Amino acid sequence: MTSAEPQARFREQHAGGQPKVRFRSPADRRSRAQRWRDAVAELVSLQEDLDYRAWLDALPGNLTNSSTAEALRTVCDIDLSELESVEPPRLPEGLQWCPSECCQKASGELRSASALTAGQTAEEYEPEGKVTNAG
Repeated sequence: MTSAEPQARFREQHAGGQPKVRFRSPADRRSRAQRWRDAVAELVSLQEDLDYRAWLDALPGNLTNSSTAEALRTVCDIDLSELESVEPPRLPEGLQWCPSECCQKASGELRSASALTAGQTAEEYEPEGKVTNAG
């Protein structure tokens, strides 16, 4: 394939003159705690609304030992009340969370996301060396 062939194919696809319109899905602006509560509510809704217990009870006898019956039993046995009572942990005041191990800005210092120990607040944190923002 020469370099002219892909170029010709591109021109054929765009010969109509109409640009392709692509849409981005909007960013999810909910907090982590709100996303957790929404996910748990969705699980509870699925468990209640789809009535897995009735489905399991209505299975014919030849399917009682099937993988479908086992999956239904597992779904029915999950106790979601524990999840409903869980509140996700909150970060210390002024500390921002980043999914990677990059540096975080808090109180004028840059800290890695793993710098704080469990239960330690931003005020209790004492860095080994002050890191400045290079960029």
